[in-house]
Amino acid sequence: SVSDLIESGAMRITCAILCLLGGLVVHLVSAQQRNPDNDWTSYNPDLAGTRYSRLTQINTNNVSTLVPAWSYRLRPEPGKSVPAMDKPASSFELFQQVTPIVVNGVMYLPSGNRVVALEPETGKEIWRYELSEGLASFRGVAYWPGDTKLPPRIFFTSLRRLIALRADTGALDRQFADGGVLDLEIPYAGVPVLYRNIILMGSNFF
Repeated sequence: SVSDLIESGAMRITCAILCLLGGLVVHLVSAQQRNPDNDWTSYNPDLAGTRYSRLTQINTNNVSTLVPAWSYRLRPEPGKSVPAMDKPASSFELFQQVTPIVVNGVMYLPSGNRVVALEPETGKEIWRYELSEGLASFRGVAYWPGDTKLPPRIFFTSLRRLIALRADTGALDRQFADGGVLDLEIPYAGVPVLYRNIILMGSNFF
């Protein structure tokens, strides 16, 4: 059963999108010469919400031959309790909706009570940001490229907060809002949409 799989140490997720992106990047490009088409820069991944990739290496003729390239554990390490994730059923619901983004050859994604940056070729963790309470939105994160004064940022929501991290280090970007955290007053579990220097967000109603 699903719960048995999760309890037995599953959620060492062999996430298909992670493996596919990892395989694509390692075969198509080198670290020195990256094609922007290899990136998936936002949840949709464009403002039109097309969710379309120009990549052609994987097609209907070879998709059945794909094999896992690597795996990454989305659940906390064994023995670490995170109340919002301790029930197997809730953990499965959280992780099945994760949509990673890949920007400039780095993969960013939520991981329960963490947000992490990974090498898409290997799954190696570059950095992690761990929340002291609550969970990161399980749908995904948003990338802002920065400007002449501010570095690139990763935005995500948690409870009633919009949080900004430095894309290079994973540290809170203290120049955003109140030390990196904006109080939204109402909860929002979705992914922010960024247009130039504007953040577009919805809200949850119960």
